[in-house]
Amino acid sequence: MDGIAYSEPVVTFSDGRVVDNFFTYTIDRIGNTCSGIIHTFGIDVQVPEVVYLNEDLSGELDSHPLSDDGNFTEEDLARYEQLYVKVRDMVQKDVLSDEEKTELEEYEKLLKALITPGLSDSYKKIGAAFFEWARANGVDSF
Repeated sequence: MDGIAYSEPVVTFSDGRVVDNFFTYTIDRIGNTCSGIIHTFGIDVQVPEVVYLNEDLSGELDSHPLSDDGNFTEEDLARYEQLYVKVRDMVQKDVLSDEEKTELEEYEKLLKALITPGLSDSYKKIGAAFFEWARANGVDSF
């Protein structure tokens, strides 16, 4: 095992707080695999503080192949980061404009392309409220 990594954030909005949600998992570069969720945690983006920290060993024994990020370019990463900032603002809205829906769909597609496919369920778990909100706005690209 090479160590512990953390996920890309998935933003949620509840109780008036915008929260970046993450999970940790292990990486084994020799075996070219990673585990599922080990811990979950959320950070309030407006007042940088930990909102929650949970041990979740349900994924500790899972083994997923690591993906080859070769198709994800520097431009893709820059666009993903730019869109994430926009999505943080959008998540506070109940109804999105057509332009916002297009950006949300692009964000979801980039997130899906960026992550290790075996971790999709882990992302859906920590971001359940986000993906439900996106679907309610007609976006289901993840």
